[in-house]
Amino acid sequence: MGDYQPADDEKVLFSKREYFNVELGHQICELRLLDPLTGVTNKDINERNELSTYIPHPLRLNRLLSEEEMAAIDYTSMKDDLPFYIRPKHHTEPGNVKNATTVVTQKNLVPYARYYSAIATEKLGFHPIMAAFREKLTRPGTEKRFHSAVGARTVEAHGNVYDLGFTVQQEARNIQTSKVARLGDPEVRYLITDIIRIAMVLLEKAFPGRDSDIQTRSWLGNASIGIGHRDNTEFTSIQVNISELKSDLNSSLKDFGSLHMDATENPISFTASFCVSHLPENYFPGRFAITPARLMCLTAPFTALVFTANQPHIALAGGRYPKGLPHDSPLRYSPKVDLPELPHDNCNKPFGVRDYRRINVIPYPNIKMQEYETHKLRDTVFDDDSLLVWGSMRNKREFEMRHAIRRLVERLLEIMEKEDTGLNQLKEDVESYSCGNKFRGYKTCKYVTWTHERQLIRFRDSISGGSRKDS
Repeated sequence: MGDYQPADDEKVLFSKREYFNVELGHQICELRLLDPLTGVTNKDINERNELSTYIPHPLRLNRLLSEEEMAAIDYTSMKDDLPFYIRPKHHTEPGNVKNATTVVTQKNLVPYARYYSAIATEKLGFHPIMAAFREKLTRPGTEKRFHSAVGARTVEAHGNVYDLGFTVQQEARNIQTSKVARLGDPEVRYLITDIIRIAMVLLEKAFPGRDSDIQTRSWLGNASIGIGHRDNTEFTSIQVNISELKSDLNSSLKDFGSLHMDATENPISFTASFCVSHLPENYFPGRFAITPARLMCLTAPFTALVFTANQPHIALAGGRYPKGLPHDSPLRYSPKVDLPELPHDNCNKPFGVRDYRRINVIPYPNIKMQEYETHKLRDTVFDDDSLLVWGSMRNKREFEMRHAIRRLVERLLEIMEKEDTGLNQLKEDVESYSCGNKFRGYKTCKYVTWTHERQLIRFRDSISGGSRKDS
């Protein structure tokens, strides 16, 4: 682990057991597990958790770190145009842990994370759109309206974290339109649409050749929610984190400001995050760390990240550079590209003076909105006001069609469970919907989830009026 020693106030000590090392390959970076993914003992899991909860003190410094410092804490800085994958060192067949064999095939690469610097987002043409996000979210009054919409008690409990799309109720687990979306602000609609559009492009370019077939089948089979755009099969929700520079992230963002893992996010999907903070000069932007893989990147304005959020991660706030650090020091951050400036507002302009803020926009996949129970959807998901979240009438109608098919399939499965007459009776029931298409023999089964398309494809074919050839 190097010569670095943890500070006295750090509660969790180093674990000497490494789980990842980095191998630079052709246009990719592999995070190679040093232990098998299968057959992990409880002790190994505990050690991994202990390692994941450790935040080296240098990561909290308000300056860049030298290569020697990064090596001492055993962290890797994510670079532009370098996607990070996980390749297990050992692979075992189920029930055959002892006879593990080394696997070097491309199929074992698992996409993990990719960072986009301000230069990379500029090349993708995102700066004008991200500048519009920052302009809207830093207007005096915007945060106040968001705060008023969600309520003081919610902000006190969960911090300055605002959902722009649909939300899941804490107790009833019902899915409904968020309180911010219910404001009916047309600019929120444009925010949602543009945020999803950027997130889709970031994910598409993050891992070239990524096999998203399982994700697409899951989206289809579960009639998953996809906000903002009809082609969005990944992102169900948008979270906006806003915090004052003088405040600690733990106090302003509560649980989201400390080391955490998002258990509600789908492990086969990805979270995107991009920073549109408004920071003063001579201010270090801060960092973002994925602790199990010991990866780090900067949360500078106009940067972005795609990663799996059900891994422990943390955002570390920046601050003023240390006194005496020269302005031309290599330990100061420079975007190396001209960034869009905010309009020069003052008290005589419509929006007044803009306050400095840390702002992160996070579109993410909430598994409770991808594999929901159909009766948990509130009427607000289907009413006319929800169009603001869906982004277009076509996206809304296509979701309603997928949802209706899924409800019908669930009803058919219930019939299969309850009727003693079995498949013959069910065949007659389906016949009226299928325009003569033959029902394919199927065993009775209980509804669990639709993660791998399961029965849906067959049932959908049965009620769709026949195949394309028949039509």
